[in-house]
Amino acid sequence: MSKNKFNSIYKGDILVKCHDGKVTSRVIAFAQSFGTGPSKYTHAGIASSSTSIIEMSGAGIGENGLMERNAQYVYDVFRCKDTEVAAGAAEAARMMMDRARFWKTGTDGSLLNVTGSFKDGRSKLSGPVSYNMFGAKGAARAIFSRAKLKDRDNTNRIIDRLYDGGYSFFCSGHVVLCYQMVAEQLAIQGVVNSELRNTFKLESHAYQPAYLWHRLKKSQAFDFVGTFQNGKKIA
Repeated sequence: MSKNKFNSIYKGDILVKCHDGKVTSRVIAFAQSFGTGPSKYTHAGIASSSTSIIEMSGAGIGENGLMERNAQYVYDVFRCKDTEVAAGAAEAARMMMDRARFWKTGTDGSLLNVTGSFKDGRSKLSGPVSYNMFGAKGAARAIFSRAKLKDRDNTNRIIDRLYDGGYSFFCSGHVVLCYQMVAEQLAIQGVVNSELRNTFKLESHAYQPAYLWHRLKKSQAFDFVGTFQNGKKIA
């Protein structure tokens, strides 16, 4: 890969965010201090373009502008060496986002399910594909969870649950799942990327942000691109 390609963010890149000082980041950083990897990394998402990221947050899954809403955040960026895999992971992330719904409170206090929409680099949705920080497969449990994949044929089950609603992810688990789904589809076609499968050999919920950073840094399937802020490389 030429040097100039390391000066920009590409679709499918994994962006691991540094501690931003907010309460959620402080809680995750503290909890991760008992796990593996630098605890300063507290969030992760997948680049949907050179200037945008698809990510899980307290509001659900959405797409945000790296030079607008997320301009103040600092990310370490990792790139899959297989560009087709990276593009596939970005499409998987978009598929999940497109299946999400925007929930709002009706006049009678009930929850109304409305198709989600995005504009101005800000997300406007949560719902069936939702954020899970402290649930059974959330960040707190992920720190000590190192369960290997029970099986590799998870794609149909995941998609079914996405369409039925109610599937919940922590931010970095969502990133890992997108890559695992692509790896599965390649395996079905007889293409096995052993380095990719080794990087993501655990259940997706086992990868809290610090551990994801640790795995990516060691992985032969990914390159470390650099540190970025406001869509630009700073280190």
